[in-house]
Amino acid sequence: MKRSFLIVFLTGWILPFAHAQTPPVVQYDIIAELHPADKLVTGELTLIWTNPAPEPVRELYFHMYMNAFKNMETTFMRESRGRSRGFKVKKGEWGWIDVKKLSIEGMGELKEKAKYVQPDDGNPFDQTVLYVPLPQAVEPGQSIRISIDFETKLPRVFARTGYFDDFYMVAQWFPKIGVLEYPGVRYATKVQWNCHQFHANSEFYANYGTYTVRIRVPQNYIVGATGVLVKQENVPEEQRIEYTYHAERVHDFAWTASPHFKKIEVLFDPVKDIPPSALEYTQKVLGLDVNLQEFRKVRMILLMQPEHMNQLKRHIHALKTALTYFGLWYAPYPYETITLVDPPYHAGGAGGMEYPTLITAGTSWLVEKDGFSPEMVIIHEFGHQYWYGMSGNNEFEEAWLDEGMNTYSTSKIIDVAYGDRLLPFRFFHIPIGRLLGMPRVTQYDINRLMFLADPNSDAIVQNAWEYISFQSYGVNSYARPALALGSLENLVGTKTFARIMQTFFRTWRWKHPTTRDFQNVAEKISGQDLSHIFHNLFMSPEVIDFGIQFVRQRPHREKPGVYDVKGQRIEKTEKELKKKQTQKEAKTYDVEVIIRRYGAIQLPVSIEFEFKDGKNIRKKWDGKRRWIKYTFTNTAKLNCVRVDPERHWLTDINFVNNSWCRKPKKRGFLSRAFTAVTWSSLFTELLMTFIQ
Repeated sequence: MKRSFLIVFLTGWILPFAHAQTPPVVQYDIIAELHPADKLVTGELTLIWTNPAPEPVRELYFHMYMNAFKNMETTFMRESRGRSRGFKVKKGEWGWIDVKKLSIEGMGELKEKAKYVQPDDGNPFDQTVLYVPLPQAVEPGQSIRISIDFETKLPRVFARTGYFDDFYMVAQWFPKIGVLEYPGVRYATKVQWNCHQFHANSEFYANYGTYTVRIRVPQNYIVGATGVLVKQENVPEEQRIEYTYHAERVHDFAWTASPHFKKIEVLFDPVKDIPPSALEYTQKVLGLDVNLQEFRKVRMILLMQPEHMNQLKRHIHALKTALTYFGLWYAPYPYETITLVDPPYHAGGAGGMEYPTLITAGTSWLVEKDGFSPEMVIIHEFGHQYWYGMSGNNEFEEAWLDEGMNTYSTSKIIDVAYGDRLLPFRFFHIPIGRLLGMPRVTQYDINRLMFLADPNSDAIVQNAWEYISFQSYGVNSYARPALALGSLENLVGTKTFARIMQTFFRTWRWKHPTTRDFQNVAEKISGQDLSHIFHNLFMSPEVIDFGIQFVRQRPHREKPGVYDVKGQRIEKTEKELKKKQTQKEAKTYDVEVIIRRYGAIQLPVSIEFEFKDGKNIRKKWDGKRRWIKYTFTNTAKLNCVRVDPERHWLTDINFVNNSWCRKPKKRGFLSRAFTAVTWSSLFTELLMTFIQ
């Protein structure tokens, strides 16, 4: 391949964030060529890297993600056993990345000095982290020019990236430099490289920077990619077409190619496409200011499979819904384009994934209309443009800050924009849920079901690869933190929490936030010390479980003895009291209730006592002891007791024991059976489409 590097001067390409700022840490210039016959991408990369630390640096680390697909002994394959989200590796169709040349201007060729290291588990078969010692130090603020020639063999797609037939999802495909942390960045106490191996239960972490990428493919191929297409030209002598893309303030670059895509472009116009109901909800319910002048028009590029064109309107509507609500609640989408990729049948492993300005969804031919797909997947993956796309947490170490934040955001948007839905959907066009009269569910129901699948194996905040199982990773990265955020919302109030979320996003946009940073914002906006709450909700693997252990009520009986009443000493004999009790008079009742903390987590909780005469008594318990006893003497019987009646603590693992009533409602066998089938169907759908 002829070596040349394009410098693109983009007249008129000015993003809303293109004000005066510090230079990017990384600037990538890449030439890539797809060789379909060999399922190979050859590349030439020039990287300008600037040392952001206050100390000299004497080594570099690179992510070599594609080597995770090299054999069954890599860390990714050992942990996943060659399976990902319902798909499995096809042995014999492996993937890898080879560095052909690696040099640094002024330092010479360094390929022979580079070596693979395994900082997380010492697995000698894992080659997903490349260590490069430097012959001379890079001083603080100094920039170096790194040149790398590489070849990437794409695997048969089963986990995010790869090919099927002539469809290509090219992600995590080039040598990507790690993140140099230093005091003031996340939890660093010294200058250190953060460059983890590629694990099954983790995603990514990288610096923000600028990418200019030239992609050369056969002439009949249609390409979609991160950023904006700034140039397209034919290379007739090679029967190729070359696309040039440019992106700024992104942390990655991915692209897709296929000769079968149907390319549709639709303009999102905030003036026309943001419905009045969304504005009203944002202002009245969330209490957030709205300024439509902050919004920009966005080119929505949809790359659809021909057989899925009947789903096009749903894709467009879902994408506009995502642009609307994320823009109103957090900040308007700042990029010029958003590309939505619809993978073909047999390439579902590439679906439900996010990259800067490019997301993949997926269309099912079995389940439609009343289901959560593709709408939920589209809105969720678009949400990652915000949570991790712009609020760039370390997904290896604190996955909840993107997946949990995004699950909370997605759930709220789905429920507001679409309402509850039927399960278990339509099947072969038959409305099964409607025919059986099954209950409707919300995204909260989904999150609750996911959480209960494994509520106490791990804490939310921990390294992604250190969860006991993929299920625990899914629970503690997606559902449990979404419920924990909902609990915080209940604690501080909807409007206050909306300001917390918006402030956190805008404060940490294009930076690398931590759980501690989110807590600081929450405490500042709410004016509360939330350290105890954060520890219990996010740092502890223990569970919340408050319940009613004991209820007893009986007619009040006076006891014999001598009593001082209004200055007089009166003796009540047992004989007199028995005679009095036989007379017809208004009864009073002694009520005794024991509330139990069955879970280990200690949090304050409200208890509501409802009496038959309509009287209600509210009590607040700090939840520190294992139990607390309440006694009352009342003229009416106790009708109901409810612990946490508003369900502030959404991660309480057992709501059944939270209430007691004298005459509980009875449910018929069919109702219970239909509900069981509903939850079973929902759980199956979750495994297939939600944990993306």
